[in-house]
Amino acid sequence: MKKKFQLTLSMVSSLDGRTTTPAGSIQSSPEDTAAFEKLRNSIPVMIIGRKTAQKHTLRLPELHGPLRIVMTRNPSQYTGLVRPGKLEFTDETPTELISRLQKQGIRAALLAGGSTTNAAFLDACLITNAFFTYEPVVSGTGKGIFFRPGRTAIFHLRDIQQLNTRGTLRMHYAISYEHNTD
Repeated sequence: MKKKFQLTLSMVSSLDGRTTTPAGSIQSSPEDTAAFEKLRNSIPVMIIGRKTAQKHTLRLPELHGPLRIVMTRNPSQYTGLVRPGKLEFTDETPTELISRLQKQGIRAALLAGGSTTNAAFLDACLITNAFFTYEPVVSGTGKGIFFRPGRTAIFHLRDIQQLNTRGTLRMHYAISYEHNTD
């Protein structure tokens, strides 16, 4: 029997579910950063959207850790930035990308945003579990974890940790999907 592909979403947000503010991304606590890095380094591939890559990955002089795949409508714009085995760009659909990874023998990937990319993988019923870290701040405005998802997903709490005395919470969920019968 073929082992199911594990796609883990990991995001940090404010208590009101915002991943960004007008000034930039929600500031992750050192404890969440450490938890994210541990997770990132345990999974062979990390998938991110173009805007997230421009804020974080593309500014790094040297890439450490897993292969990073950037979802973009125009991968040809980034050919000069490709680093084989470290950084690639694709315009594949989420389903096509996961299928390709499976054919390469990869059985797990980390999805780390942004909100449009997260919604595309959720809509394709590909996210199997998620880690959400809630920093104890309220943003009021900004992007959410998912940008207009078109699918209902059911999150089943598996674990909750308090990461620091400030009250940063990290929640682990398994995900199942409601399927339409029409």
